[in-house]
Amino acid sequence: MSETASTVLPSASPPLHSSWTVRGINVPNFSAFQPKNIRVTSSGSLLRALWSCDGKKVAVCGTEKLARLWVPEKSFDIRNTIALSNGHTEIVDSCAWNPTHPELLCSASSKDMRIVFWDARTKTPLQTVSLKPRQPVDVKYSPNGRVLAVLDKANFIVFLTLDRKEDGKDHWVLSQERVKGHNESETEVISFVWNHPGDCLILGEKAGLLTYVTYPELAFGTSSGAHMGGATCIAIDPRGKYIATCGPDSIVNLFDIASWRVSRSLDCTEDVVNDIDFSFDGEFLAIAFASSLEIWAVETGECLHKVTSPNTPCRTVSWHPWKYVLAFGGQSFQDPTPNTRSQPQAAMLSFFGL
Repeated sequence: MSETASTVLPSASPPLHSSWTVRGINVPNFSAFQPKNIRVTSSGSLLRALWSCDGKKVAVCGTEKLARLWVPEKSFDIRNTIALSNGHTEIVDSCAWNPTHPELLCSASSKDMRIVFWDARTKTPLQTVSLKPRQPVDVKYSPNGRVLAVLDKANFIVFLTLDRKEDGKDHWVLSQERVKGHNESETEVISFVWNHPGDCLILGEKAGLLTYVTYPELAFGTSSGAHMGGATCIAIDPRGKYIATCGPDSIVNLFDIASWRVSRSLDCTEDVVNDIDFSFDGEFLAIAFASSLEIWAVETGECLHKVTSPNTPCRTVSWHPWKYVLAFGGQSFQDPTPNTRSQPQAAMLSFFGL
C-alpha cells in the first residue's frame, strides 16, 4: 500500500485590512520625529523635491532658475549642494529622476520652454531640447527610463523618446504623438502618472475625471468621476493596488486599480491639497496641504500624524524609496502682523524622519 504525501501549501499573506501587527509591519513613531528645515537662497517657493532611485540625493527646483541636488546623508548645508546651472534662464517648474539610473535627471521650464537632461556627476547639461512654442510644466520618466512624458501649459502631453545616433550616443527626440484628454475638444489634462509596466498613462482631467490612455497606442480606456474642480494630482501605490487623486475639494480619493472605482475617500481638511505620495510599501500616504503636511494610513483611512513645519504652503512631498523618510518643500511663513520683525520669505526644504 503506497502512501500519498500530503501537499504543503504556503500560507497566504494576511489581507490588507488586517492590523499592522498581523501583517508584520513595524509602524514608526512619527510623533518622535522632528523636521529638519533648511532655508534656500531663493525668495520664491520650491516647486518640486524628489528622491533619486537609490535614495541618496534629493533634487529640488523652483525660482532659482536651476536644479539643486542635496545629499542629506552628508550635509544639510546649502554650500555642499550640487547646483545644476547653465541650463535654464527662467524659473524651473519641474524636475524628474531617471528611475533606472541614480545620476540621471531632467528639468523643465515653462518660461524658457526647455527640457534639460543632466548627469549629476558632471554637473553640466547632457542635452537641451527646445519645445517652443510648448511650455512644459511637468515631466515624468517611464519606468524603463526611455520615454519622457511632458505636460505643457496648453494641457497637452507630448513625448520625448531616447534614440541612438549614428555615432552610438543616445539622445532625446520629440515624437509626433500627443494626448489631450479622452475628448480632445472638451477635456484638458492637468495631472498624470505612468503605471508600473509603463504601457499606460493615468490622467487627471480639469473636468474632474480620472481616465487612462495606453502607450504607445494612445487608446483611451475607462473614465471615472474623481473631484469637483479637477484632479490636480495623482500618485500610484507601489503595490499596484491603489491610485490616489486629489483636487481643490480637499478630498483624497483612493481608486482600486482593478475595478477603477473609489475604494476609500479621505476627507482631510478644508485646505487645498497640493501634492500626495505613497510610502515605498504603500502603507502610508503623505498629503501636502496649503498649510500643513499630514501622514495617513492607507488601509484604515486614519490620520496618523501632522508635521509641524514653517513651509506654508507645502507645495511638494516625496517619500524615500525604501525608508520612512520624507522630503518636502514650499515657502517660509511670514507673519502678516504689522510691525512684526521676521525673516523675509524664502524657499524651504525639509526632511522628516532622518
